[in-house]
Amino acid sequence: VVAELIERLHSQQVLVISARPGSGATSVITAGVMPQVLAGALGKVAEFEVLPLTWPGTAPLKALPSEVNDPGVGGRASLLVVDDVDELFTYRAPETERLEFMRRLEQFVQAAPMLNRLVLVSTTSFREGVMNSSYPVTSWFREQFTHCSYRLPPVSVKGLHNVIEKPAQRIGLRFEEGLVDDLVSDVYGEPAALPLLQFSLTRLWNHRERNRITYDSYRQVGGGRRALCIAVD
Repeated sequence: VVAELIERLHSQQVLVISARPGSGATSVITAGVMPQVLAGALGKVAEFEVLPLTWPGTAPLKALPSEVNDPGVGGRASLLVVDDVDELFTYRAPETERLEFMRRLEQFVQAAPMLNRLVLVSTTSFREGVMNSSYPVTSWFREQFTHCSYRLPPVSVKGLHNVIEKPAQRIGLRFEEGLVDDLVSDVYGEPAALPLLQFSLTRLWNHRERNRITYDSYRQVGGGRRALCIAVD
């Protein structure tokens, strides 16, 4: 997925990523796309700047990095990622501020054609709302959702294995044989697979035996939805 997103950013200035809540879109960006851009995936490191990850929140204009208000200064191209762009409406910022936020994103893109890059991360329901005019947005903003969208696929079985195994390998943590498969089975296909998995792993970490996660611990804390039920009880 990360490789495909980088490839798209080579050929288009704006990329709108839509995903179901809990599908890991933020992780794909922060742990995949942004580090690769920092390493030179879109151009020489000295010529490309990755701006701080941005959330609109309750004050969208204040949330924008200063570079967005003065794009292209210094001759460096920039990547701006706006996560949870839905917040423009869920946090009920004044309409004038929301529209100005969209106009500044447009100016950021147009100030340096094919240099600056903009990534917007939204839920699939927000994208649908923009497309059917449920939200008052600028025409440019709607065009990006129309022509520059990428729907993030659900996390695969292999992807879930990597989420568990790669961090564990870095710190020397071991799982009892077969346990990783069971943890993956517990959450695969769930709309919020990654948050459920994160919750289960946190609980298992707190019940680890030195550097091992065992079935005894798994039976105590559960996995997926069962882990939530046990924690509530």
